[in-house]
Amino acid sequence: MHLRDWMKQNGVTQQELARRLRPPISQAKVSHWLQGSRRVDLHSALQLVEITGGAVTFKDLAELSGHRQARDPAWPHPQGRPCIDVAGPVCVAQDEPRKEAA
Repeated sequence: MHLRDWMKQNGVTQQELARRLRPPISQAKVSHWLQGSRRVDLHSALQLVEITGGAVTFKDLAELSGHRQARDPAWPHPQGRPCIDVAGPVCVAQDEPRKEAA
């Protein structure tokens, strides 16, 4: 469920939601989340899932900022899933040891 939909169904304003978080945040930050111009941080996401009783999920919160899981038409790969995380460790083949990024 979209956070905005949950807020509407439950009569919760941006200001009230901002105050329910610990530590409280600004109403403007909630507005940025709803507009998709800022990502919900992990600490806030954990609280939002709890506050909404799970009606708003981590996936819902990730999608607020336009994050979408990329579909891979070649899955499943015969050699296993390739490593495509350019910020993480470098992977070559599954049979070879991992090399740390420089």
